[in-house]
Amino acid sequence: MKVVVFAGLRVLNIRIILVVIVILLIIVLLGVFFYFSMDYDGDGLITLDELNRGTDPFNRDTDGDQLWDGDEVAKYGTNPLKRDTDGDGLSDLDEVTIYKTDPLKRDTDGDSLEDGTEVLSIGSNPLTYDSDNDNLTDYEEVEVYRTSPLLNDTDGDGLNDYFELMVLKTDPLKNDSDSDGLDDYVEYVELKTDPLNNDTDGDGFLDGNDLLPLGDAKILINISSWSESYYGDEDNPGDPYFIIKFYIATTEGFETYNVTLIAGYNVSEVHNLTYIFNVPDNVKYVYITIAVYDNDTVDGKTYDQLYDIVTDPEFSFKDLYIIDVKYELIVNNTLNEIVIKGDGLSDGREQYPSALDASIEVIIKTIVDEKYSVIQVY
Repeated sequence: MKVVVFAGLRVLNIRIILVVIVILLIIVLLGVFFYFSMDYDGDGLITLDELNRGTDPFNRDTDGDQLWDGDEVAKYGTNPLKRDTDGDGLSDLDEVTIYKTDPLKRDTDGDSLEDGTEVLSIGSNPLTYDSDNDNLTDYEEVEVYRTSPLLNDTDGDGLNDYFELMVLKTDPLKNDSDSDGLDDYVEYVELKTDPLNNDTDGDGFLDGNDLLPLGDAKILINISSWSESYYGDEDNPGDPYFIIKFYIATTEGFETYNVTLIAGYNVSEVHNLTYIFNVPDNVKYVYITIAVYDNDTVDGKTYDQLYDIVTDPEFSFKDLYIIDVKYELIVNNTLNEIVIKGDGLSDGREQYPSALDASIEVIIKTIVDEKYSVIQVY
């Protein structure tokens, strides 16, 4: 009987021990389960995930980039073990929160410049391959042409960098590519001169010093009408001839050019007697005098008598009888033209009572070669 009871107790004890062992195993397994399935640092990753990824299950930001490990894994796809996943010089935090660049791509805009280089060194936009919208990529501007990727007109001459490089072939780093004293914009847009040729018309004057850089300036003198009012020979028209003088200022003084226009013999009227004078292209104004003489014979003698052709003192500040005017070739950005008239009446200023009188109309104007019409104002 005792043997049976003892045997029964042994069996019971074994069962109890087995149950206890099973319970303990369950508790351990549950503990292990809960340990690995819990998110102790609250970063969105359970412990098992963190251990598998190598992150710290008790530190929500393992790499210290201020992005939680869970967000890096689930939201951004970045590496929670690296502050700068793509190695472009910008932290993952800066890329996703400040610059809105792709933390998984070193060059978000595909312009061959890394995001970090654009942001930290150049200052260009890492989200667009052409920061200044001049049709040149940021890379081309920085590495090829050395222009500014932040300015669509690097040299400030009014012409787009791309247009200078690809169309005009001018230097986008110099506002005056040919060093003639004129900006490329002024040459191309306003004057129509060649921004790559400092002497467009080949006259020996730089475009910047050339009054008419596309052609030659000329002064036209037209005696549109002349008529005697009083002449020396009784009942005999005069034999008028016109002396025109041009005075051009130079570094050594005035250069004088004399022109004699013969009207004819025994004529009392003259119409459209014209002379054209070529003017050096660096001249802005000239002094012009016009005098009319009569070589009539008086009392058997020949005299070169001077006609009084002046009425308006504005055009005769040196002599009371001749036209004397300072003529500007360009006025208010326009080719100049003036009309001078004398009424042929005695003006009371004659030094000689027997002075001859004549009415006159003179047209003085600036002209250029027919194929050119652009003028330059200083």
